[in-house]
Amino acid sequence: MCVLVTCGAGRRAMAPSAPDFNAVSRLLDALEKAQRQQWAAFLNTFWAYVPIDCASYLTLLRLLLPNAEKRPFGLRETRLACIAGRVLCGGREELKRWNESIGQELHLPRVGKKSTSLQSDCGDLSLLVQQQLAIRVGVRSGGVLGQPLTLNEVDAELDKLHVFYCSTDGLQSATASSRTDPQQEAVVTRLLLRCSPTEGKWLCRLLLRDLKLGARISDSMYPRAILDSLVPPCGPNCGLYSHFLYRSDLGDVSERAERARRLLGQRGRAEVSAGPCREWPLSRGVQHGTYVQTMNSRPVAGVRALPAAM
Repeated sequence: MCVLVTCGAGRRAMAPSAPDFNAVSRLLDALEKAQRQQWAAFLNTFWAYVPIDCASYLTLLRLLLPNAEKRPFGLRETRLACIAGRVLCGGREELKRWNESIGQELHLPRVGKKSTSLQSDCGDLSLLVQQQLAIRVGVRSGGVLGQPLTLNEVDAELDKLHVFYCSTDGLQSATASSRTDPQQEAVVTRLLLRCSPTEGKWLCRLLLRDLKLGARISDSMYPRAILDSLVPPCGPNCGLYSHFLYRSDLGDVSERAERARRLLGQRGRAEVSAGPCREWPLSRGVQHGTYVQTMNSRPVAGVRALPAAM
C-alpha cells in the first residue's frame, strides 16, 4: 500500500489503509524538502489516509519520532558504513569507490579497518546509501530482493537491535571498537536488501536516531507538527502534543490518539471544540505513576534547603 503524499489540486481520492515503510519514507522526504509552513498540508494529507482504527499508531509514532523514547540501537556512522559497504557494493571496484566516498565525505575509516572513533565529524551517510541503492535497484520499491517492507517488520527489526544493545554483549560491543557484531549486521543487512533508495536513506537516519529535520527549526517544532496534525487542539481541549509533554509515553499517546480521532469522527470537530468535553481522552494533567521529564531543575538535599531553593 502506498499513501499519496501530495496536496493541492493534484490530490487523488484513495481509500484509507495502513501505510507501509515506503509511505513513511516519502512523507519524511517531502517534509525535508518543504518549507516549515508547508508541513501542515503534507501531514494532514498523510493522516487523512490512515484509518481511525489503524493498529499501527504506536509503530508509526516510533518511526516518525525516534527520539521520543529511549530505544538506542548501538550503531554509529562508522559501524553502519562498514555494514552498508559490504551489503551494497557488488565487487572490488564498487567497494573501492565506497571507501573513497566515505573517506572524503564523512571522514570515516575504510570498510574493514578498525577505529576507536564511533562518530563522524561531518557529512551524511544516508545520502551515500541512497546513491548506492539507486545504482543497484533504481527507484523500485522492495530493494534488491523485491520485497517491500511493512512498518511492523521495520519496527520488529529495530527492537531486535535495541534488545541486543541492552544485553551484556551489546554494551561491550558498543564500547570496545568499531567492529560490527554478527547480530547487528544480520538485522541491518535484512533491512537494506529490501529498501528502495528513499527507504534506505531514512532507514539509516532511523538507525542513527537522527532524522536531521530539526537543523533549521527549534527541536520542538517537528514533534509538535507530527502529533498536533494527528490530533489537533479542539477549543479548550488540548491536542496530542500537549498530552505527550505531560505523559512522555508513546504507548499511552497512541491509544488515546485513536480514541480522540474516533470521537472527532462521531461528533465532528465543531461540536468537540464548542466547550470542555468530558469524553475527550487527552489531558494536560500529570497521571500518577507516569514518569515526567523535568526541565531546568536542580536537586534539593533536604527539607530545610527547600525554602532557599524555591
